[in-house]
Amino acid sequence: MRRHRIATALASALAATVLTCGAYAHQSIAVLDSAYTVIVGLLVNPAYSGQLNGIDLAVRDAGGQAVTGLEKSLTAVVIAPDGSELTLTLRANSAKEGWYTGNFIPSVQGNYTFRVGGFIGTESFEAYFDEPAHSDPAVLDASTITVP
Repeated sequence: MRRHRIATALASALAATVLTCGAYAHQSIAVLDSAYTVIVGLLVNPAYSGQLNGIDLAVRDAGGQAVTGLEKSLTAVVIAPDGSELTLTLRANSAKEGWYTGNFIPSVQGNYTFRVGGFIGTESFEAYFDEPAHSDPAVLDASTITVP
């Protein structure tokens, strides 16, 4: 029983490390004369076509502190490989302070990008994120993990 508890604890610690490290693959861009940093990535990595995913978006001030309450003042657009666009409905991520998400389902394999803009306080900005994923392409073909 003790070995089982230790194995479970180790597995939990490894999973937490993997989930925490995932944010490092996100792309960060300084905005508003470097007063803030906007961080964008895919909510689920690796991402597969036809599977629910979303934007994983954070805003930090120059001191690295989370900026909260921006879900109504930010706009996020996902741009598909063919150039078509979908404006996402953002909401605060209750599990991570200062993080926001909006869901979408990527329909095909390829590189998806994001355009994020809006207001932080009274200042407006727009930034383009072209490397939001752990993989290349950003969204992989679901047939590579499908079992007949």
